[in-house]
Amino acid sequence: MPNPSELIKGAKALIDAITFDVNGINGKGGNGGLTSNETIRKADELRLTISRFDEAQERARKAETRPDLRNCPFCDADGSNDELVYFQEIVPRFHSGPCVTGYSIFCAGCGVELHDEYEDDLVNRWNGVKPVADDQEGSE
Repeated sequence: MPNPSELIKGAKALIDAITFDVNGINGKGGNGGLTSNETIRKADELRLTISRFDEAQERARKAETRPDLRNCPFCDADGSNDELVYFQEIVPRFHSGPCVTGYSIFCAGCGVELHDEYEDDLVNRWNGVKPVADDQEGSE
């Protein structure tokens, strides 16, 4: 994962390249405000570093929030491997912003897929936990 110092280093290199394009150094060089190929390359490198950083942060966030899942009940794919059995939030984008509307668990091994409006209910169904009936909750 790129660390913040790599982002800062890339940003400084881009700033230096832009400054050179506009002003040159010690009155020499420069491109009269035109963007050089070198500056474009540095911008692309920074964009790539930022993208890698964002992807790594997203993977870390998903790993922290991923529920514990048992192996697939149909093909026994490893439930702890997010590439075989993966959990995802269904997040459509609206004008007012993202909104979680449900959850999904998908097994890449056999293609089985479960959906539910509530995360806990979905995870419990996948893990084989039977729901407690409303009338039995207060009886114990």
